[in-house]
Amino acid sequence: MLLHKQTIFHDPSNKIYGDCHRTAIACLLHLPVLEVPHFGQHFLDPVKYHGVKETFLNSIGFTEFSVPFDSSFKLDDVLTTIGFYNPTMEYMISGYSDRDVNHTVLCRGTAMIHDPHPDNTFIIGPCDDHRWWVTTLVNFQRSKDTQS
Repeated sequence: MLLHKQTIFHDPSNKIYGDCHRTAIACLLHLPVLEVPHFGQHFLDPVKYHGVKETFLNSIGFTEFSVPFDSSFKLDDVLTTIGFYNPTMEYMISGYSDRDVNHTVLCRGTAMIHDPHPDNTFIIGPCDDHRWWVTTLVNFQRSKDTQS
């Protein structure tokens, strides 16, 4: 994993939407951040946001797989659950930061290991939709190649 810091910070009052999720994807894929499109600029249009992201990921043989945990789960419960079943897997978790915005950080097993934001405060609660979003990247090219 390459560890990058995000270069665009969330400032919706000025129509600027952060690139923490893009940066986390770049980290997982071992790519420079600028090689991943800034789909966050489409934050207000969820269809376009996810479309641009999936088009890019599909073009390099990946897709995003996300699982929501509702707010009845504490962050430690989510990390413990994912880490128990996947102790070495690197993944992203999205929640709410102390900067009052949704934010994505990187995890391995039961621990948050990298915050793309320079303040390194990670996340403190579920996203504003009352969910923690656990996301991993799936290499669908490999799964197609291994099918009989």
